Amino acid sequence: MFNNELITFDNREQLHKKLKKAFLKYLTERNTHFASLMNAPIYQVKLREMRSRYGTNNKSKKTITYAMMLIYYSPEIIDSVVMHELTHCFVYDHSDKFYRLLYKYCPDYDILRKKLIKAAF
Repeated sequence: MFNNELITFDNREQLHKKLKKAFLKYLTERNTHFASLMNAPIYQVKLREMRSRYGTNNKSKKTITYAMMLIYYSPEIIDSVVMHELTHCFVYDHSDKFYRLLYKYCPDYDILRKKLIKAAF
């Protein structure tokens, strides 16, 4: 995920800061990749601690914020969350239209979502 970069640190706070920076870079790359595939607008990517969500899409501010806890999941699960949030660029609710579009780009979404929820902290 992090291109085998060695992350050195002196204390826990410094480790968290470096991991967050590296993970934000990774999420930004994945977000850009899937936005291009889905023909979605490029939004600013943010990362923060969230307890009840894995991501949020703020269309008015053109930002997608991901939960730091995603760092513990597989790339496939992370990608499913990225595609979920990018789908909100087109359909803001969780209607049938939303899921039809999401399944077009992420056919295994249901399986990946179940793994995400099963492994949730």
